[in-house]
Amino acid sequence: MNMYHAIEPGEQLWWFGVAVLLAFILFFFVFAPRIGHPQRKQWERGLGWAILLNQVWATAMLMLDGDYLIAKHLPLHMCSFTQVLLFLHLVMDKQWAFTVAALWGPLGGIQAILTPGLSTPLTWPYVTQFFIAHALVVVVPIYLMVHAGRRLPKRAFRMVMGITTVIAALLMGINEVLGSNYMYVTSPPPVNHPLVQGDWPEYLLVLFAAGTSLFYLFLIVFRKYVGPEEVANP
Repeated sequence: MNMYHAIEPGEQLWWFGVAVLLAFILFFFVFAPRIGHPQRKQWERGLGWAILLNQVWATAMLMLDGDYLIAKHLPLHMCSFTQVLLFLHLVMDKQWAFTVAALWGPLGGIQAILTPGLSTPLTWPYVTQFFIAHALVVVVPIYLMVHAGRRLPKRAFRMVMGITTVIAALLMGINEVLGSNYMYVTSPPPVNHPLVQGDWPEYLLVLFAAGTSLFYLFLIVFRKYVGPEEVANP
């Protein structure tokens, strides 16, 4: 069955997701290679492929179980899309992809971990893949800035807001054709979240205002990482 399964805060699976996030924070900020490490570039490319394979893992499980639906399981939600963007940056060296992933991933991923909902069966393989995916999009962009020399361009806010708006508008058309709800631009996500208020289009206006504020706040918090594209290896 392809039902939407919300995980309520405080449940066993919710705490499992928090534990996965904390484990990824510990690993990336204590053990992962930092700028200047001789194997950093190889590590980053391996990380990019691992992120992509995690996305492929979910698709493969759904197809093998006969549960895959184009209207639900294309990588067109913000966090799934961010995994693709991280792959493009880490493996194919696309700087623009990192800029978008750096704002989308941590802000979208932490919301998904705090108020998780799965459009897959609620079994351990799917739950584990879900939390790994969202922990990656939260932690990896910040790790790349703090310990791997990445920098955001000064135009990051305008760039990401423009790209987000264009993609949201395109997805409205795609959702109309597919009967889908990618990036929740057609109807509210079925989760209990303080930012999800009202019906269409009221809730979109609230989300747009909240997203704009969070993007701006994120850039203020990480303002020391706004500048040249990347610090050179010593």
